[in-house]
Amino acid sequence: MLRVYLKVELAFPLFRNPKPEIPFIDSSSCPNEQYCVLVNRRVSQLILEWGFALGATILAVDTSDFRNGMHFYLEGDVYTIVEFQHVKPGKGGAFVRTRLRKVRSGQMLEKTFRSGERVEPAFVEKIKMQFLFRQGAEMVLMDLDTYEQIPVPEESLGPQGKYLKEDMEIVALSANAEVLGYELPNFVELEIIETDPGFKGDTVSGGSTKPAKLESGASVNVPFHLNVGDIIKVDTRTDAYLERVKK
Repeated sequence: MLRVYLKVELAFPLFRNPKPEIPFIDSSSCPNEQYCVLVNRRVSQLILEWGFALGATILAVDTSDFRNGMHFYLEGDVYTIVEFQHVKPGKGGAFVRTRLRKVRSGQMLEKTFRSGERVEPAFVEKIKMQFLFRQGAEMVLMDLDTYEQIPVPEESLGPQGKYLKEDMEIVALSANAEVLGYELPNFVELEIIETDPGFKGDTVSGGSTKPAKLESGASVNVPFHLNVGDIIKVDTRTDAYLERVKK
C-alpha cells in the first residue's frame, strides 16, 4: 500500500518542538476507501496526543493572532471568532473587541480582550456533512467521506438549523473525537411557500414588512411586494431578509 507523508500544518505554532511528519494513507491506492478515510481522520485526531508524547508543549496565542474562524478555549468551552476589531483609544490601553460563537450551542457572545492577552487555541477538525431529511425531532446527516448516515437532535444545529433544506451541505466541528457543533451557511436562498399576497402599489422601497414561511419551515419578515414562489436570500445569523433572487 502506497503512503504519502505530509507535514502536519496547524493553524498556529502549537508545539515548541518541530512538527513531526505524520503518515497518511493515500486513499486512491487503498482497496477500501472508507477504511482509509477513517484511518486518516483518526490520525488527525491523534496529532495533539502525539505532540504530548514527544514532549511538546502547547503554546497560547495572543490577540495579534486573532482571525475570523479561529477556535480557542474560553472558560472550558470552544468558541469561534466571528468578528474582531483592534481598538487603540486616545487614552488607556489598546484592546480587541470580539464577537464569538460558542461551538457547542451556537450562542453568541461579545467579549473584549486586552491587547496582547493570551488564549489557548483549540484543534478543531472540520467534517463535511450533507443534510438528508428530517425524522421527527431529529435531522439525518450524511458524512460525505464515509457516507454514514447520522441522526442528530435538531437543537444541536443551533438556531440556524431551521434554514436547512434537503441536500444542503454543512460542516461538523469535532475536537478530541467529539462533535461539538456544526457550521451552517451564513447565507441561504429559499423559496417562499406561504405569505399574504402582495398588492399593486406595494414597492421595494416601502418600509413595512410581512411574515413569510420558507420551504425549510423557517419564517422571516419580507417586503410587502413579495409573493409565494419568490426565492429570497436570507442571512441565517441574523434572520434578516437580504434580497429577492432572480430565477
